[in-house]
Amino acid sequence: MLVHHCCRPPIARLIVTFDFTFMIIIGMVERKRGAIINVSSVAGHMTCGGPMLSTYSGTKAYVEALTKSIHYEVASKNVIVQAHIPAFVTTKLSKIRKPNLMTPTPDAWVKSSLAMLGVGGPTVVPYFMHFVQDFFSACIPEWVAGKYVLNLHQGIQKRALKKKEREAAAEGKKE
Repeated sequence: MLVHHCCRPPIARLIVTFDFTFMIIIGMVERKRGAIINVSSVAGHMTCGGPMLSTYSGTKAYVEALTKSIHYEVASKNVIVQAHIPAFVTTKLSKIRKPNLMTPTPDAWVKSSLAMLGVGGPTVVPYFMHFVQDFFSACIPEWVAGKYVLNLHQGIQKRALKKKEREAAAEGKKE
């Protein structure tokens, strides 16, 4: 399917990110101290974008670009502005239940994120194994990364649709 699940971008989230950032940054600049961490996603950071996640990928790329721009505007005022970029984390959204080396718990990811506050530039991949993934994905040709991510997401979609069918069939048997 080409551009399936096509929908309007979640503009409200973009506006809230923009408005909230500018609402609090004014006081930080006046006090000459402060920090903002905007959470983006590897889907908006990868060279190939996020095939099958175009709307999500685009909004996360916006968060990263906004953060980079503001970072350079206020860095001389002792205000830290960073986009922290996770890959998969064990959450209901990711449907990954068990943490492993590549997929931390939310608490482990947050701990690594806070440890990286102010370290590096405006874009940070704080969890070490996500950093390793990011490094290697940047070393391969974009078309290879795009094909891999597309196949990964198609597999996830296929499994989700099969699960939905099984659940619908089980529900039909109950009635």
